[in-house]
Amino acid sequence: MIDSTAFVHPNAKIAADVVIGRNAYVDAEVELGSGCVVKPFAMITGFTKLGKFNTIFPYACIGEAPQDVSYDNEPTRLEIGDHNIFREGVSVHRGTVKGGGGTKIGDHNFFLAYSHVGHDCQIGNHNTVVNFVGLSGHVLVADYVLLSAYSGIHQFSRIGSYAMIAHAAMVSQDVPPFVLVAGGDDPYTVGLNTRGLQRRGFSDDQLLWLKRLYKIYYRSQLSQAEALIRIQEEILPHCPAAQLFIDFVTTSQRGILRK
Repeated sequence: MIDSTAFVHPNAKIAADVVIGRNAYVDAEVELGSGCVVKPFAMITGFTKLGKFNTIFPYACIGEAPQDVSYDNEPTRLEIGDHNIFREGVSVHRGTVKGGGGTKIGDHNFFLAYSHVGHDCQIGNHNTVVNFVGLSGHVLVADYVLLSAYSGIHQFSRIGSYAMIAHAAMVSQDVPPFVLVAGGDDPYTVGLNTRGLQRRGFSDDQLLWLKRLYKIYYRSQLSQAEALIRIQEEILPHCPAAQLFIDFVTTSQRGILRK
């Protein structure tokens, strides 16, 4: 159902059961999959493809041009999976040519009001991005991450799966999986994201081994190479999830937040 006051370009590809509300705007190159809901006054533009059962709330702006001075109106893309929620005032920008041409968002993500996803970001699945969070360009967020209100992630930084960034933390390095970060302008790790891991089904035994992993890496005063060897020898045989941590750390290019 499309409200008579909505603007939907005739070239847009809209599934038959999509709902588009009053004064919403859907541009020519947009694709909307089955079950999507575009609420009144929402805007979707650019080369933007949404999968199934996404909901766009009023005044969200999805698929606008990147905030990058090198952008020259190239036909870059934004791809969004299924079952995502974009609350009021959320902005998500498409990619840049130098960044690979596309911003990508997976499935079952929840973007709370006035959060922002910058150009060329790669967002996984089941993440929660709370009010007024800012993701700068080229940020990677894995899966099951919680980004708390007013936090900010610097360009090219990565946030590993099951991590949590606390209120107003300004992150400029990579944050490994499972870790909880706090500290405002001077962020630091405060332990495991224990509650988040419990909610995702990690057992008490797994949590015990991951706590040992955390102590080895963050509290033992070993070098990174020495800490990883100990984790591989002492933790990995008992806790296969430790491999996620090892792989993340060994592929970091910005450096790991390790304090």
